[in-house]
Amino acid sequence: MAKKSFKDTSKASIAAVFMSEAEPVQPQETPYGEDMRRQELPDDSPKLSRMNLKIPTEYKDYLEFISWKNRTNMTQYLLGLIRADMEKYDKEKFK
Repeated sequence: MAKKSFKDTSKASIAAVFMSEAEPVQPQETPYGEDMRRQELPDDSPKLSRMNLKIPTEYKDYLEFISWKNRTNMTQYLLGLIRADMEKYDKEKFK
């Protein structure tokens, strides 16, 4: 049985034919556009702080689901919970 050669001995390989027939890809606009860029906060907006949060995976999964269901992100959902809790108690003593 003769050995098969995988080297392309023809003048036009399959890749060259494919590349010559392919049309150039035009960049597409994302649906997010300006929303994906960092926006400047107004001068009167409150300063924001960052924090890390370690939670069990099942809580994180629930947070992802419930924030998606409420059409918001996880941060905004958590801020809403904190805001509601602050309204329930005396929020003036925390200022």
